Amino acid sequence: MSIKIAVGSSDGKVINQHFGSGNKFYVFEVFEDGTNQYAETFDIKEEDIINESKKYSSKKVRSLDRTNSGSFGGGCGSGSQGSCGSGSCSGGGHDDSQLIGRISLLSKYDAVLVNKIGNKAEKMLIFSGLHAFENDGIIQEALSKLYIYLKRTKAI
Repeated sequence: MSIKIAVGSSDGKVINQHFGSGNKFYVFEVFEDGTNQYAETFDIKEEDIINESKKYSSKKVRSLDRTNSGSFGGGCGSGSQGSCGSGSCSGGGHDDSQLIGRISLLSKYDAVLVNKIGNKAEKMLIFSGLHAFENDGIIQEALSKLYIYLKRTKAI
């Protein structure tokens, strides 16, 4: 068994992309024995987000309130709120349809690991069945910590 994790990174070495504004994800597969390997690079384009969000615009989507829910991911994530630098942010938040489009594009993976993720986006990811993690370090170190967490919670 393995789990595919989309890591927000500009260079494939450091986790430095925010969930709402990051457009480059390096995908790693983490295996049951603790090893991991690079699988692919996934670029998210604004037009893809818009096209994906249109699929859901005619459907009623329940909005999640922005509340402080604590951390997810054990030793790997901080669960802190933060605003984004660009993209679909407005006043520190995100347009729901943009978030839904972005989450839909990433739904082919099991988890997302980014530098920062707001509470609303984190809840929407989890509601969609994806694991959501935050870390601002080296990808390989974070994947090692994530493996321990995933093993403990029997997610892998």
